Amino acid sequence: MPDENAPHADDAWKAQVEAEKRAAQSDEAPAEQPSAEKQQDRLPPPSLTMLVSGLYIQGMVGLGLVPNPLAEKGEPQKADLPHAQHTIDTLQMLYDKTQGNRTKEETEQLEHILHELRMAFVSVKQHLGPGQQ
Repeated sequence: MPDENAPHADDAWKAQVEAEKRAAQSDEAPAEQPSAEKQQDRLPPPSLTMLVSGLYIQGMVGLGLVPNPLAEKGEPQKADLPHAQHTIDTLQMLYDKTQGNRTKEETEQLEHILHELRMAFVSVKQHLGPGQQ
């Protein structure tokens, strides 16, 4: 007689697990791969906020304040001031070119990010000293 307190798994789950085991043993790819359309649905809609956020991260990487995702493991973090300056200049150009076409929130975000990156740039530049820039 089965124990009523024992855990219970439904047959559909068991069948799925068995199918995954067979696929893994035969080195087959999973039967259903997400389509490009499904992957596109997961992305946020393009916006000025998303663009500015991406540039902000690039600036922080250039300043050496955020790890560079392209750096080799174990490679020390270092500042790339010309890259950081280029990113700040790009954000300033974006600020100038979109004048009158931004929402209040977009303007505040851009101004805040520009200020933060500029202050961090000055701080990193002073910290590095003249010979390390």
